[in-house]
Amino acid sequence: MGNLNYDFSGRSVIVTGAARGIGFELGSFFANAGAQTYMVDVDGDELQDAAKRAGGVAVVADVSSTADVQAAVNTV
Repeated sequence: MGNLNYDFSGRSVIVTGAARGIGFELGSFFANAGAQTYMVDVDGDELQDAAKRAGGVAVVADVSSTADVQAAVNTV
């Protein structure tokens, strides 16, 4: 994101698909910018590792499941 400085301190962010790819990169970005970052993915093992590397909180959920989404929101 260039040389721009972003400050998301005091903010919470939920990123889905966060175990890899663009979701992981966004989770890392927001966590590094000071946000409390909740990283959501259905792949629990990979998500745990990704959240640890990014500095976020892992929330295992299948976003195609209403019950999983409600549980994730309750966690956040």
